[in-house]
Amino acid sequence: MDTTQQSLLGRLQQAQPYQVETWNRFVAIYAPLLDEWTRRLGVPVTDRSDVVQDTLVKLLTSIASFRVTDQGSFRGWLFTVMRNSWMDSLRKRHPPTADFSAQLSNWAEPDPGVISEQTEYRQYLLRRVHDLVTADFPLISQQAFQQYVMEGKPASFVAKSLGLSTNAVYLIRVRILRRIREELAGLLDE
Repeated sequence: MDTTQQSLLGRLQQAQPYQVETWNRFVAIYAPLLDEWTRRLGVPVTDRSDVVQDTLVKLLTSIASFRVTDQGSFRGWLFTVMRNSWMDSLRKRHPPTADFSAQLSNWAEPDPGVISEQTEYRQYLLRRVHDLVTADFPLISQQAFQQYVMEGKPASFVAKSLGLSTNAVYLIRVRILRRIREELAGLLDE
C-alpha cells in the first residue's frame, strides 16, 4: 500500500493518460451522486444514465484544469458540468425555438434544493470514500476500524475480540483515517 497517497482529485488531475484504477474510484464515488442530481432535476429516467455518462466523459477531459480557487467548490463545478450535459442533450433533440430557449433558461441557474446541502454532500462523500478506502485494507483492519471508530467500542475490547494488540487497533484507526482524509482532499467544500 502506498503510504504517500495523494488525493483522488490530485491523482486525476496529474494522471495523463488517466489511470484506470483512479478513474474507476472516482466513478464509483460520483456516478451515484450524479444520478441523484439528475433525478432531482427532473431528468427523465430514460435519459439519466446518458446524462451521467456524458458528464463523466466531459469530466475526463476537463478535470485537469479544475482549480478550487478559480471555479469555486468542486461540488458546484461538478453540478455545473452535469447540468450543462443535460442542456446539451436537450439542444441536440430540439430545434431552437423561443419556447425551447425559455425552457433552457430555466436550467441556467440551479435550484438551491437540487444541489445537496453541504452537510448531505459531505456525509455522502464520507460514506462512499469510507467504503472504498476500507476495502483497500485487510479484513481484520476493516473489522477493527468498524468496531472501534464506527461503533465506538473500546480499543481494548476490539483488540481482544480480534486477537490484536490495543496499539494495533490505534494504528489501524490512524492509517485508515489518514487515507480517508487524503482521498477527500479537494473534494469537500470547505
